[in-house]
This record gives sequence, C-alpha cells and structure tokens, in this order.
Amino acid sequence: MVTVEQILDLLADTLINKPEVDLPMVRQNQKTIRDGLIQLGRDNSEKLILFERDVKANEEDFTDVNTEGDSLTSIVEEFAEDLDISQCSFDIVFDSSGETPIISSITLELQNGDTFPMTNIFYNGNPNGNPINLSQFMNLQELTQNIDVGLAEEYLDTTIFELLPEITLRQQRIIDFFNEFQNLVGQAPQFNPNSDGLIDVDENGVFLNNDFYSESHDISTAQDGDPTIGIQEEDSFITRLEQDANSNNEQYTLEGLRNTLNTYLKDIDQELPPLQDERPTYRNESSGYLKFRNLNQGIIIRNTENEFVQGLDPNNPTWLNTGFSITMWVKFLDKSSQGTLFNYGNPFRENQDEAFGFSLETYVLRRDDAVGVSGYGAFTSNTWGEIFQDGNQLGLTYDDAAPSEGFFNDDNAERFIRLVVKDEGKLRGSHVGMPFLNRREGLPEFNSADLFSNPPDGFEIGDLPYDHTFGLMTNTRVPIDYSEWYFICATYNPNIQEDISHRESSIYDEYKNNSDFWRGNLFTNGGYTHHSTYGARCKVEIISKTDLLRARGFKVD
Repeated sequence: MVTVEQILDLLADTLINKPEVDLPMVRQNQKTIRDGLIQLGRDNSEKLILFERDVKANEEDFTDVNTEGDSLTSIVEEFAEDLDISQCSFDIVFDSSGETPIISSITLELQNGDTFPMTNIFYNGNPNGNPINLSQFMNLQELTQNIDVGLAEEYLDTTIFELLPEITLRQQRIIDFFNEFQNLVGQAPQFNPNSDGLIDVDENGVFLNNDFYSESHDISTAQDGDPTIGIQEEDSFITRLEQDANSNNEQYTLEGLRNTLNTYLKDIDQELPPLQDERPTYRNESSGYLKFRNLNQGIIIRNTENEFVQGLDPNNPTWLNTGFSITMWVKFLDKSSQGTLFNYGNPFRENQDEAFGFSLETYVLRRDDAVGVSGYGAFTSNTWGEIFQDGNQLGLTYDDAAPSEGFFNDDNAERFIRLVVKDEGKLRGSHVGMPFLNRREGLPEFNSADLFSNPPDGFEIGDLPYDHTFGLMTNTRVPIDYSEWYFICATYNPNIQEDISHRESSIYDEYKNNSDFWRGNLFTNGGYTHHSTYGARCKVEIISKTDLLRARGFKVD
C-alpha cells in the first residue's frame, strides 16, 4: 500500500538527484524562523527547520489541484491499495533557458502505465506560494585538518572527563518516566455517563464516541489516516485501545499498559468475600406482651393491703422529694393516636389549687393544621409547617435562628412525648430550649397564648401555669415508624436547680436555647457531663429497639 508520505519522500529524492538542483536552490526552498515567524528561504547563518514528516513540511502540497481538478490525496487514494512505492516514479523536467532553472513539469508515472500530471500540485510557478520539496535536505561540508598528534599531546590533556556520559540516578529516571508519560497520555475521553451511572457502548463494549476520540488523539490514527483530518502525528498521543493500534503501536497502547499494570496489582484489585455477620440474633425473653389498644385505656394499679401505693400518698407526696422514673416499651401504630401513657392524679385540673400528680403523655402536631393562637409575630391562621419547617422563621422573630430540625420533612405529622409534674404550686415540663425558641418557665400547652410572660390584667408574671403553644415543638420527638418499638424513660429529679437555671441571668442568657443544658448534660462553664444538676427537673429519653439491640451487639435486620 502506498501512502502520501511515501510519495512525498519519492518526489524529494528525485528532485535532489537532478543536475539542475544546486545549493542555492536548496537554500531558497528551506525554512527558517525569522522575526518570530516561519519564513521561506535561509542563508547559511540562519537555523534550518526540519520536520519529522514530509506531510508536515510540505503542507502547501495539499491545497492545490492538478489540471484535471484532482488533489494529491485523491490521486494517491486512487491507486494506493493496488501498488507499492517501488512501482511509482517521478518524471521532472526543468526549463534551463533562463539564468536559473525552473520546473516546467512534474508527472507521476506508475508501472502499470498510468500517469498523473502533478505540476500544479507541487509547484505553481510561485516559489513563495508553494516551494519545491527541498526543505528537508541539509548541506554538509566535509573539512579536514592535519594535526601533529605528538605536539598536541605535549600541550593538551587528552583525558577529558567532561565528555564522559552523565550517569542518571535511578530516581531521576523514574521521575522522567512519569513526566514523559503525562506529556504523551493526552486528555482523557469525555464518557458522559447516563442517569444510571453507565456509559453507552457499542456491540464491542467501546463507548460510542471512540472513533472521534481516536481521530483527535491516537498516534495510530494520525499515522494511517488523512493528514488533513484529525490530529497531526507530532501532536498526537499514545493510542488508547489495542483495536485502534496500527503495526507501529501494537504493543504500545494505554489498554496494553493497563493490562501489564494489573499483573503488579492483583493484591489490591482482588475482591474480598463479604464479611460474615457473626452477631447473634436477639430472641425475646417473653412469649408476648400486654397490649393497650388505645391511648387513655389501661389498668389501675392499687395496693389492696394499704390505702395507697407506697410513695403515692396524695396527702404526703414524698415523690416530690425522692423523684421517680417511669419506663415502658411502646409501639405507635398510627400518627393520629394521642393521650396518656402513664399518670398519677391529674396535674392539668382547671383549678390548679386542686391539681396534683404527674402525667406522661404523647401528642401529634400536623403540618397543615393551624396553630390556633397568635404570638411571636405569628397569626392564628398560620400552620405548624409554615412556622417550623426548615428555614421558616414566621412567628419566631423573638429568637435568632430559623428552625433546622427537619420538622415535617419525612412525614406530614410529628409525634412528641412529654412528662408534666405538679410541683411546688407550678407545672414543670420536660420541654427544652432549642435554637429557634427559648425555654421558659411556663408549661407549653395547646391553644395557649403568651400568657406566662405577658399575663392579662390582674395577674403577675409567673402567676399563670401555661406558656405559648410554640413550646410544644421542643419536647422529646419520636420518629414516625409504625414497625418500631421505643423504650421510654421519663424521670423527675427534684435536686435539679431548675429555678436557678431560669432566673440567674448569667446562666439563662447563655444557655436558654441549648437543649443539652436543659437535659442536664452541660455545666455552666460549657463542659459536657452526664449530670450537671442544672436544667429541667423533668426529662424524657427514648431509644428504639433496633438501636438498643445494635448497641448490645445483636444482629439487626
């Protein structure tokens, strides 16, 4: 097969052997850099530009056509597959009638008798427009000078260490290798995965734009393809795929390099078997459980031998001094049920003078339900979602931060649990301070306006037991999960300095929005602890059965 590069080489070899071609003619058609630009024609003092390939050195040959309208590329393609270069020759005729010989005709002759006029392609009569293909030759002048070796050794040290080859350190060779690789690897393809993360490929498993990438990247394509299309050889890079490699690059592709590297990295590429979960499976200790079908339905605990259960004498409320804990397992089967989980007495009696006891209860707040009261800048018609979904600050301008707790993000309802205790003439609750709302002494209650801090005429601050409804959002939150059991632990600790936490301004102003402080996990100096003696006396904590079993080392589905 004949290539354009071979045709250009044959033309140059034929020209240089013509008697009409002399040194001035060669220099007239050589290229040099002058004034920062590639210029045609050079003298002996100027540097000669040599190109790696004749295709690049004689780009002008691809812009003209012969008298029949054929280009160099189309002519070569006509016979390239049927002949080799040994069956091709050039007939070049010079006109020597003038002072300087000029080309009068160039004809490509094939062994089969076909001829192609190519004068207008290789030489258009204007050397500055399309020079003769002599720019790749350089003249060598052979000069000799006789030296008396004996005299030279008398005056010269012939042992010249500077001419010995420099030894490159192994580390430097490695660095040079990687630097050269980065220069020759080129830009990676733009694979553009689909929404499923997969790349569209053809029947051979190669991405669909590979042909275009190879044309603009691979040296194999630059060597064998159309030199006027795609990347030129001197600007090309390592061939990516073995299927695209020509005979020069069969063993020099990125795919081949990858395959070689894999043999050195089998240890880190191996797929390890999945880890076996050796944790035991939890087995329930009992065969069943006591089920209450609805909240506010349960059992009454009595002491048949005495009038009251020990510690729960309403006339002698010792539990206010000793404290208490309530624990239970609960599964919430819907997002509408709400009511009492455990109670003693009724701390919510309308007449607070007659109210006593404590109550552990659950309630649900729905995103699209109206709050029902105004205050904090909100109106009665505003919904819970309009006020408490992330980023909303409607009605919360009293404090600094907008809600960011994820309220109503996973469901259109939120479930909460709270402990309320009637203690020392006031209602104490398990609500806490959060970034979007200060903790206040009054108990947050449904349909309650801001009466605790702004009492009506005839009342002093703190006289009324209830505070604004917004505080209901700061009680212990329970995820909406109908399949999960939750362990609830509600505690009342009379030794907690709740009143001081509220009324000592240096403490309250610092921690009024900090939930960890009100749960007793933060000292007044900012250090964390399991018991600080500050915060709220009432506290409710929960943990799911799944999290509890996982913490105990059991396997969880």
